[in-house]
Amino acid sequence: MKELIEQTVAIVGCSQGLGFSLATSLSNSYSSLLLFDKSALTDEAKNKLNPKCKVSFKQIDVTKVSSLESIFAETCSEKIDHLIYCVRAKIAASIEKMTESEWDLDFATNLKGAFFTTQKLLPYFNQVREGSSITFVSSISSELIGYESASYHSSKAGLNHLIRYLAVHLAAKKIRVNGLEPGFIVQNRHTERYFSEGNSEYRQLAESCIPLQRNGYDSDLVGPLKFLLSNENLYMTGQLLVIDGGMSLQDQFYVAHKALADQKKGQSNQ
Repeated sequence: MKELIEQTVAIVGCSQGLGFSLATSLSNSYSSLLLFDKSALTDEAKNKLNPKCKVSFKQIDVTKVSSLESIFAETCSEKIDHLIYCVRAKIAASIEKMTESEWDLDFATNLKGAFFTTQKLLPYFNQVREGSSITFVSSISSELIGYESASYHSSKAGLNHLIRYLAVHLAAKKIRVNGLEPGFIVQNRHTERYFSEGNSEYRQLAESCIPLQRNGYDSDLVGPLKFLLSNENLYMTGQLLVIDGGMSLQDQFYVAHKALADQKKGQSNQ
């Protein structure tokens, strides 16, 4: 196994889903991980992390700003080199059914939590050497409108501008700030359902809308994330990397026309 990079990475939002997949991968690359999540990290999940990586975990609720400072003071005994913020509230309400508390929770999680987590962790950042970084996981929904809630779209759009703001104002502290914008990503925990026989029609339709003709996986974000953290990326800040197989590059009418043509082609081949 290759030697681990002697740096500490803090990951907020890592107990499951995409965040856990990123944490698992980074445990094979970095010497120390500080993990934070509202949900507990199960023993099964812990066993998937590289035992050679020093890992600590602390439960945290990013919407409770008053508790962040004391939790980080208790946990951060070493300087942090990188922060990854990968948190969402999973609000799925429609325009008609969205409540004020649901709206507030999305913004408190995706935007307010992102800012105050950064603010409270700043004293623990390694600001001596060039190379420290913050990476926020945004979404293609920050730019394009889809099935997610209004609060999700809006708060992720706000997060994108926060990334640019922090990039400018933290540059003097030698901290780069960038973001990832995932498109259609089938998370590891959903692959069985996605590839089930009963889901074939939806799967074919979804993949026909992506120029690379396949959905994305958690692993497709690992390479771009490692690049953003690495010394190969010391002069890029305030940028958002779109990881969507080219889906967002297309004109909507072109996508609809192509899907219709593909459908007719499939029917003629039957």
